[in-house]
Amino acid sequence: MTTIDPGYYVTVSDAGRVGFLAGPYDTHAEALAKVDEAAERAEGADPWAHFYAFGTTRVKATFTLRRGGVAFGRMDDDTPEEDRPVEAHTTPKTASKKDS
Repeated sequence: MTTIDPGYYVTVSDAGRVGFLAGPYDTHAEALAKVDEAAERAEGADPWAHFYAFGTTRVKATFTLRRGGVAFGRMDDDTPEEDRPVEAHTTPKTASKKDS
């Protein structure tokens, strides 16, 4: 299980699944500035990610995920890629696939 701390995160959603890609960041602007980079990294890991919806989420209170974690952590930190979890799922949310 992974603990998700309060803050702003870059998130991805597809087919009712939502994942945390990067964060936590102190401000919404910091998270927004990382959306494109997180989407590019996700597309590098999964070619279908081109069809996913990317955005931000604010977490107000600490909670625990039953599985997964934050895929890329804070993308401006020095944590090696291999030490970061790669999958996270939270409450289902409908994704938009306008580009398909």
